[in-house]
Amino acid sequence: MKLSWLPGSYMAAVSITDDPDDSSFPKLKAVYDFLMETDFPVTRAMWVYPKTEYSGTPPIKNDPTAPLLNDPECLQYCKKLHSKGFEICLHGASSGNNDRKRTLDALNFLEEHFEPSPIFICHSKNAENLYWDANTANSPVEKMLLQLYTKNRCFGEIPDSRYFWGDICREKINYIRLYRTRSLNTLAFNPSMPYHDFSKPFVNYWFSATKGYIPKLLSEKNLDELCSENGAGILYQYMHKYVNDDLAIPKQLREAMERVAADGRILKKPASFILNRLKAFQNVLTVKHLEHIYLINASEVPVESVKVFLQRTDDFCSDTEFLLDKINKTVIFPRIEPLSFIRFKTPDSVSNNKQMKLQENFGILKFHRATVYVNLSGKEALLNMGSQSPLKVNASGVFVKYSDPEAERLKILKEIPLKELYGLKAGQFLILLREHLFLGRKISTSKYLDNPGKSEDLSNW
Repeated sequence: MKLSWLPGSYMAAVSITDDPDDSSFPKLKAVYDFLMETDFPVTRAMWVYPKTEYSGTPPIKNDPTAPLLNDPECLQYCKKLHSKGFEICLHGASSGNNDRKRTLDALNFLEEHFEPSPIFICHSKNAENLYWDANTANSPVEKMLLQLYTKNRCFGEIPDSRYFWGDICREKINYIRLYRTRSLNTLAFNPSMPYHDFSKPFVNYWFSATKGYIPKLLSEKNLDELCSENGAGILYQYMHKYVNDDLAIPKQLREAMERVAADGRILKKPASFILNRLKAFQNVLTVKHLEHIYLINASEVPVESVKVFLQRTDDFCSDTEFLLDKINKTVIFPRIEPLSFIRFKTPDSVSNNKQMKLQENFGILKFHRATVYVNLSGKEALLNMGSQSPLKVNASGVFVKYSDPEAERLKILKEIPLKELYGLKAGQFLILLREHLFLGRKISTSKYLDNPGKSEDLSNW
């Protein structure tokens, strides 16, 4: 028996985060008209204002162009995209360094015209980027090595800097993109995604993305593998760079996108939908106790369409509403309420089963940052909390006690394992090394990563 994070009959998910660097409105419109035509909503990062400073400290004299949201024509088109299910997020207030007021103005502009996006995509060397460049480090040695690589400094998390907006980010933004992989299955590269780094408190969650050439990434073989792994591919792209000078969509891109759009196994949604879903399932626990398997929702929000893969469907039973598919050997529970559980019987064993310890009427699950108490009595019961007064817990109820305020604020049971975190860093290093050795990217960080050049020839990604 295995829990799936995917809703309904979906076997995998593909999403795109699209950066605006060096784009034009005609190319933006050409590629997004095509995406609307194929019903493939993505996450588009935008600038609101023209820059008032160059990007970087020290500044890099570079002028990436892009349509801006404060242009009425561009704004109206992006509103049309938003009405079709596309997500509009910020790539910073502008392509240059943005002080606190300018960043806040841009966030307010976005909230005024669109449903606020929980995603923020940092731009290159902008001074307001949080925990960027050498500050991505998780140890003094790592920071020293990164400082040898880049002299750029970012200040988004530094309270006495005019670029500080960490408190605003923590309030308004949930997800910031960071590390990259060349594998389509971003989730296999970063299984804890989205994850919180407790050493970087102003960013609620980080997520990774897949860098690659879409016609290669979205091949039939890769999509089949993604489905077999129940994976998620969150792509990092410059969609306008695929568009020909005559504004035609190249055949290879068209075929790749239409292949995914027509594949009913694959969920196509903006990145925040995928990340919200993954985050919700981080607090959905499966535990076998005696003859029952418990699906526990330890979060404070309901979880919809919870799917379980079964080895056998005979003798399956539950006192909760469910949809059993004997052909595909799956069962779907329409909803698990917040801080509650459902239970069922099946001959299957549970993969990665965590043992519940018993305390009177409660099962106890201990995690690094929290303890989960599950009311097994079948009725309202009192939970003895030691020196505190006993707590009433409803029948089929769950109570979570967090070990620190930050974990409680974000409702985090577990944190990213160090092995996984340093695996993300190693993957990023290998991508940079490949670009330096084979794709002509300069080691000097006085150039934007997203500058036109051999390293950004999409077919070489």
